[in-house]
Formats: sequence, C-alpha cells, structure tokens
Amino acid sequence: MTMLLTLVAIRFLAMDHLPKIGYSTKLDIYMQSGFITMFIASLVQIVSKAVTLKTEVDLDTIRRVDGVCAATLVVAWVLAHLVFAWMIRAGLLRRPWKIIEEKAQF
Repeated sequence: MTMLLTLVAIRFLAMDHLPKIGYSTKLDIYMQSGFITMFIASLVQIVSKAVTLKTEVDLDTIRRVDGVCAATLVVAWVLAHLVFAWMIRAGLLRRPWKIIEEKAQF
C-alpha cells in the first residue's frame, strides 16, 4: 500500500511541475505501467497471505511459491522496460507535430 501511495504522490508532484497538455506522454505511460506493476505485486501478496492463513502450508512451499512470484515479477518488469524502450526507439509512441499543435492550448 505504501508503494502505491508513493507512486500517487510522485504522479501529483510531476503533474504540478509539468505543463498541462491534452494527450498522454511517455512519462504518463511509464507511470501507469508502474501503477499496474505495483497493483499486481500487491495482489500477489494479498492472495499469498490469504492462502497461508486459510490452509496449512509448509514453509518450503511458501518460499518456493514466493520465489517463483518474485522471479516472474522481475522478468515481467524487465520485459516491460525492454518493450517500452523499443517502442520509444521505433517511434511508436510519437505523435505528429500537426496533431500536437491542434490540441495545444496556448
């Protein structure tokens, strides 16, 4: 929960110091992916806690499942960053200046 509140605080801080525009930027997309990642990590923790409270599971199984979840989250995080970097490099997240100028509010 603390991680999500920290991300929300960082997002509001960034919104206060960046110009207001009418479209999503790369930073917005990156921050939203951070929210999704933290939400998934929180869900994994909630589910694993619920499972351990309701059933009798030995410590080795808990550690094995926790290790698999952690490894999966790390791999997903690395893959997401590689895809995001590739999308930036390939220009898939760019908008033509004509569209940006039409939506700009000066």
